[in-house]
Amino acid sequence: MKALKIILAGFFAMSIFCVWCPISHARVASSTGTLDMTIGTDVKARLNSTGLGIGTTSPAANLHVMGNARMDQLIIGATQGSSNLHVEGSMGYSFENYSAGDNTLGAHTLAFADSSSGNVSLTLPSSDNHDGQIFTIKKISTSNDLSIKSPDGTIDGHDLLFYSSGNFDSIRVLSSSNSWYLMDSMNEPSALSLASDNLVAHYRFDESSGNTVNDSAGAAHGELMNDFSFSGCCIDGVVGKALSFDGQDDRVIIPNQSSLIPSGNLLTVNVWVNYIAPMVNQYTIIRKNNTYDMRINTNQKFWAKAKNEVPADSAVALSPVLPDSTWMMLSFVVDGNSVDTYKNGELMASDSHDFISFNSTNADMYIGDADLTTTPGPNNFFGALDDMRIYDRAFTAAELLELYNTYR
Repeated sequence: MKALKIILAGFFAMSIFCVWCPISHARVASSTGTLDMTIGTDVKARLNSTGLGIGTTSPAANLHVMGNARMDQLIIGATQGSSNLHVEGSMGYSFENYSAGDNTLGAHTLAFADSSSGNVSLTLPSSDNHDGQIFTIKKISTSNDLSIKSPDGTIDGHDLLFYSSGNFDSIRVLSSSNSWYLMDSMNEPSALSLASDNLVAHYRFDESSGNTVNDSAGAAHGELMNDFSFSGCCIDGVVGKALSFDGQDDRVIIPNQSSLIPSGNLLTVNVWVNYIAPMVNQYTIIRKNNTYDMRINTNQKFWAKAKNEVPADSAVALSPVLPDSTWMMLSFVVDGNSVDTYKNGELMASDSHDFISFNSTNADMYIGDADLTTTPGPNNFFGALDDMRIYDRAFTAAELLELYNTYR
């Protein structure tokens, strides 16, 4: 019995010594092929033949972190290092290829844009969920164009990053504080200053709830009327979300603002339109009563009017028949000598007219309807509108075509 006590005392002392002594190497083995690290019954990490999963029990890579990870120092391929991340050897990256058409970037932060068969359009993920993340995008063909846009709005102040044909481009963007920023670019993108110069009102229709229509260029904010709400009336648009109108009583009212009446004789209204036929009445796109007006009439033609202050006369341009149930960019331009209508950057109709100045009026502006007093209105729009812009300058045909191409 005395000998047993001596043995136990010695084992206990050795255990205490081993707890405190430094151990240079350790080996942990599993006979099942899976090693779990748990707190209670909650598995926090799992190591199996695929890799190490932290925050997940099904790792899909050598190191798979679900959630956030914090390390003071990570050393790979060596036993010591002089930086927070020290890699001795090579590093490999997974990537994804994107071809012609509209694409949304996925989980891979390295993307190849193959524009050999057509223009490539890439939409970044929402910056809300990717704070601090860097995407690297490489254009791997000199043919056709590459455009990059954000669902959150602009990228470093640009509506789009546009890279024309003829170059191999490499672009890096960073997400920070709910915005995307351009870090570097092999070639300068088309900054699209034309899309922001003299912009007096800009309605993106990207709100996710409520009934306030924000003017991202100024203070001419509006309101959705008659139980019309962003929470149930948004669809996928050309740029982010679009506002869908029911053709009955959906409308937007924008209280009168002096900025909505151009100070001279120049105006451009640009909007993406997707209307639904057949039509019983004409569809109002936007109307500032006795100043300017855009509609699609019952013959499915784009109708635009501007009214002079002195003399008090009007000019009207009427386009050929428009296709329905498809997105198109409609533009209404007053350049002092004529009123012109464009579809997708191409001139459709023109009415020559000497324009002195726009008729001043205290009337509110409407989008999707012409008359707030009648429900249902005789001119309620049926379909969707996206990215409406009002400028106090006249776009040229070349500028409108460039603007159209950057969105497609």
